[in-house]
Amino acid sequence: MSSLADAAKPSSAPLAGSAARPAGVESRRHARARAHWPARLINGSGTIHSGWVCDVSEGGFGLLSPVNMSVGSMLEVALAVPMDKDGKRSVPVRCRVRVVFCAFVGAQSRLGVQFIALPMATRIAIRQYVLSHA
Repeated sequence: MSSLADAAKPSSAPLAGSAARPAGVESRRHARARAHWPARLINGSGTIHSGWVCDVSEGGFGLLSPVNMSVGSMLEVALAVPMDKDGKRSVPVRCRVRVVFCAFVGAQSRLGVQFIALPMATRIAIRQYVLSHA
């Protein structure tokens, strides 16, 4: 017979409608795909840094850069989202992002950034890229 105290204990069972996830597996809101695009980062003082987008989703992207950025930093980003497999056509993107992750990878930094108010046309271009490259 179970008591109210037993009912209030947290359960280790997955919530209804959710799948159990192995330890260490990330939960993400958006699907992502690998990428290899050049990017320009502009910080608050107007300094421009180069980087390479290494993965992308509708929520943000991963970036390799020679500079370290503080988590919480707001940046302006300029990049081009390829529209076809050969990369001959692309959608130019200039938007604001927030740094949500930063770690050193060898001599460079691996940044995770989140889009801030992404325009719908850009969101659609990124969604199409992810769907065709996932």
